[in-house]
Amino acid sequence: MKQHKRYDRSMQTMPAWLPENNQRRSDKRQMNRACRRLFILLLASVVVASLLAGLASYQPWTIDWNRTVLHQALSSQADYQVHLKPDAVPGISLAPSDAVYLDELVLAVEPTFSTRLVTSQPVTSQVHSVITATLQARQADSPAVLLQTSDVLGEQQNSLAGQTEHHDAYSARISLDPYRTQAAAIQERLNESLVFELLLTFTSTYTLDLIGGPATLQSASSLVVPINQAVFRIERSQTEAAAELQPLRQTLRYRIHLSLFPWPVFAIAAGLALLSLVLLIVTTRSRPRDQFNRRLKRMKRQARGRLMMIGDRAWDPAWCVRVTDYTQMAKTARKLKHPVFCYLDTLSAWPVAYFYTYYGENNYCHIFTEHPEALEERLPGGQTEPDEELDEENISFPVLPEEDELPPAGNSPEIRVSRPDKQPEQPEAIQPRPKPEAKP
Repeated sequence: MKQHKRYDRSMQTMPAWLPENNQRRSDKRQMNRACRRLFILLLASVVVASLLAGLASYQPWTIDWNRTVLHQALSSQADYQVHLKPDAVPGISLAPSDAVYLDELVLAVEPTFSTRLVTSQPVTSQVHSVITATLQARQADSPAVLLQTSDVLGEQQNSLAGQTEHHDAYSARISLDPYRTQAAAIQERLNESLVFELLLTFTSTYTLDLIGGPATLQSASSLVVPINQAVFRIERSQTEAAAELQPLRQTLRYRIHLSLFPWPVFAIAAGLALLSLVLLIVTTRSRPRDQFNRRLKRMKRQARGRLMMIGDRAWDPAWCVRVTDYTQMAKTARKLKHPVFCYLDTLSAWPVAYFYTYYGENNYCHIFTEHPEALEERLPGGQTEPDEELDEENISFPVLPEEDELPPAGNSPEIRVSRPDKQPEQPEAIQPRPKPEAKP
């Protein structure tokens, strides 16, 4: 294999745009990148903050935020007692709840309503409770209400401060005889067979004082007592307590206004920070990234364990098979446990990396460079190079004297090596020494 000649690359002329200390500048380019990014981020943050502060100082901002301000659970219960007529059952004046009752034995109903509010934090609230009795009439085969009359039986209002658990209850004895008389009069006036029910409803309204304004929670429980039916049952409706507290959301309105400094002060600060940011970016801008070294480093990792770096290009690209897929070349070399030789030429006009390996009787090489078009110009047809024999003929070597021309012994200053690239220095003419003058 043709040996690469050192003088071929050592005598190449370097372009004017390529600095001599290229590696040193490349290392310097990677220095203080983190500090530069940090200063750019800080200055950009100052610019944005100054602009926002100036806008808030020039005109107040109003921001609406819908957020959870409280967690709560509201429940209600309804219970009752049935009072019997004195002469209905000897010794018994109250009937058990959730039973079947005879209308001719029932005298009154005593409902007991209660509500309970649990909050996640202490709040102040006002409770307004109302119990109403509604007599409604409907047909037996239809749930639609045809006629109803309502009366307020009781009303109460309480205030609770700084508590997490609020209770409200109401109990009253309601006689059924007035409602039986009223139902009989309505049925006689309409001359129609109707079903009458007495609806007892207890409604509690909680008004909570929260940061977003008053919030209203309402709970209701009821009892349904049939009227003028020989046999009846009392139905109840109530709200069970939730297993977990439910969130209560409110829209909070924030007003942002900076009155410490006038808005021109923030505008000037933003301008100075922006000017500093521009100067920092311009004066410390990064040079183009060294893509060649980054890709070369990745290619070296692909051939890890099989790569051997050499100092000379010990093969001629014209005498080997060019490989276009380096990844497959590295995988095959690692699989077959063949070495991959790499020569890095940094003295040319542009850096070039030569990769070489052999399989059997064939030699394979891959040339990596950032200027493949220039490489094709150096290698016409992609397979041959200019004949280096011509370059060798143009190279002159020092002409040494023959052995018979050497002096017999010692080092003579008259024998000098003749170099064709430098003209031999002309020896100075030897002037005869002046004779000393005779003294008188």
